[in-house]
Amino acid sequence: MSAPTKTYSGPNGSRAYKVATSPSTSTPSTPNLVAPEPTNDELRVSYGKFGKLALIALTTLVIFHISESREYAAVRGKNAAIMDRSEVKSTEMEAMAESEHGHESKATSTDTTLADTTDVSGSSSLLVKGTIGHMQNTDVDEISLMSVSTSHSSKKKDCRVHPIDPGMGLCHYIPGHGKNFGDAIGPDVVKELLRSHFDCPLVDMDVRGLGRGKGKPCFVSVGSVFHMIKPGDTVWATGVNNIHGATVQPATPIYAVRGPLTKRYLGKLFNQSSVAYGDPGFLVPYLFPEFENAGTQTPPQQSLPRHCLVPHYHDLPSVKIIQRGLNVSLNIITPRDDWQVVVHKLATQCDYVASSSLHGLILADSLGLPVMWWQSDKSKVAKSEGLFKYLDYFGGFVAAERRRVKKPEKNWRKFADTAVYLPPIPKADRDAYAKSLIQTFPFHLFAVKQ
Repeated sequence: MSAPTKTYSGPNGSRAYKVATSPSTSTPSTPNLVAPEPTNDELRVSYGKFGKLALIALTTLVIFHISESREYAAVRGKNAAIMDRSEVKSTEMEAMAESEHGHESKATSTDTTLADTTDVSGSSSLLVKGTIGHMQNTDVDEISLMSVSTSHSSKKKDCRVHPIDPGMGLCHYIPGHGKNFGDAIGPDVVKELLRSHFDCPLVDMDVRGLGRGKGKPCFVSVGSVFHMIKPGDTVWATGVNNIHGATVQPATPIYAVRGPLTKRYLGKLFNQSSVAYGDPGFLVPYLFPEFENAGTQTPPQQSLPRHCLVPHYHDLPSVKIIQRGLNVSLNIITPRDDWQVVVHKLATQCDYVASSSLHGLILADSLGLPVMWWQSDKSKVAKSEGLFKYLDYFGGFVAAERRRVKKPEKNWRKFADTAVYLPPIPKADRDAYAKSLIQTFPFHLFAVKQ
């Protein structure tokens, strides 16, 4: 019995067991003695006992195999409900792909930058400096959002996307203390963008940790990791943590940053004034169809709102204390889960989301949920993360409610007070944010191999 094939997980099968149904036995020799020939009755008794033992062993093994297969199938079934793709590819995606391919055919170099003609609260028109040095004025409303299928192509083309620089890998921060869902989103979002844009099912790129790969260049997206950028790396929509600073070199190509504070910080190092804003985690509902309508569905009828907390991993020790002291039920979404599981829980189990995790806030915002930024003065998060990266993210929105955020809520007892949550970002603003970020992606750094 084999589990269903999933594009992101790869083919998997149930384990195969081989049972020796006729094991050989030997009779130890005895010096100077000859064993008498067994009678027919003795043979029948001996084989009968052996057959019963073999049957018991085989039955036990089959029961174990069935139990394991059912458990495996249950887990895979749960993941399948989260990660299944729609089989219908939207015409909007095809239009964008055709448009982008048209731009790429004119390219003569890989020197592309982005000029932002807006401030944080300005219009959504962007000037994209093309690879031959000309300027294109592209309105955000003309950029279509993309949808992907399970095969990532309605035609199921036999092709692969690869970086033009064969050594480039998709790099992200890998915590030494264990898995963190926010750090793992970047490579999956980048691969999905490439599959959709080039209409190919496969992406040939290594996924590795920042600082690994023996000097090979990295394509870096999600994270506050500018202090880990090396010469030769490419940056798209990455942020600064001012506690760690930044080591980025002036020649580093930067196609977008997380927000205006990162932009300002980098401006102190060199003249990098022409970049756009966005965090790739926000694109999840736009690239993965199982989540695209999560923010527009009518919530189930219930007597009480469903409160959720996405703690930073440093806040995990405080979770039980908070649950015991709160007068409402609180659903804890652990940052140790896969990001797909986190998004699924946010989309299906939450009406209000409090979070000390930055990507807990980003994913809840992208799904159109009310959010509360929480950070306790007593938490290690205040020292390790600070306020900078959160304010950087909020500052990248046109929506005034996000740009007005100046500090976190410190009292976890207010989780039950729905009046203190930030309202959902309007759908039109979410769409504009996502479209403008997709527009900045450097597709010209990649090619298709048949």
